[in-house]
Amino acid sequence: AAPARRSPVRQGCDADPQLVQEYAPDILRSMLRRERHFMPTPDFMRLQPQLNSKMRSILNDWLWEVHRRYRLRKETLFLTVSVVDRYLSRARVLRQRFQLVGVTALLIAAKFEEIQPPRLADLAYVTDHSCTAEDIVRTEATMLAVLGFDVAGPTVAHFLQHLQASEGGVVAVGRVRGEAASPVSTASTPPRRSAAGVDVAWHLLELSLLDMRLVRHLPSRAASAALLLGRRLPG
Repeated sequence: AAPARRSPVRQGCDADPQLVQEYAPDILRSMLRRERHFMPTPDFMRLQPQLNSKMRSILNDWLWEVHRRYRLRKETLFLTVSVVDRYLSRARVLRQRFQLVGVTALLIAAKFEEIQPPRLADLAYVTDHSCTAEDIVRTEATMLAVLGFDVAGPTVAHFLQHLQASEGGVVAVGRVRGEAASPVSTASTPPRRSAAGVDVAWHLLELSLLDMRLVRHLPSRAASAALLLGRRLPG
């Protein structure tokens, strides 16, 4: 298996705060240029005779539990789901191998996003040993080949991290795209309400993993919508 390396998107988020603020528009512009390339086929389940959207929801809910159990980054969870969806857009998967694809995608994503990815033995354990370490290694090679080793694309998690860190908040996406500014700016939001709004946004994005209908939306738009809703909802 390939050695762990940090995602270029993750490196941008981990940089010095002042540098991130200075280069945030350039980082965001790069992410916006790349996001379409990493989009799955919206109706990819039609290619999967043995799978359906409910099974995807069950898998993603389980992946959420695993990412919480091992205290993985949110970026790892969302990249995992992105890898699964893109793989399903290109290759048919048997029902009995669906969990194997999911846990392997988690390993792949963790190698890009985590300093210390989960051990193969731990990943086999969380599947109740229905998948062995050898199964995961073999499937990793297959999935990477199908994806052309093109893995580390920007996800809703990367966009939300940049949006919550930027002074202009949600309006930043529209300005970088050259669109009309959003009527709601996060810059003037009180700190306590701002933090609560971000928490709500993360919760909404995690819930979105359970709904197949949201696959068609660009990550930047989904992250912006979640943050706007987080600001507007009471609490």
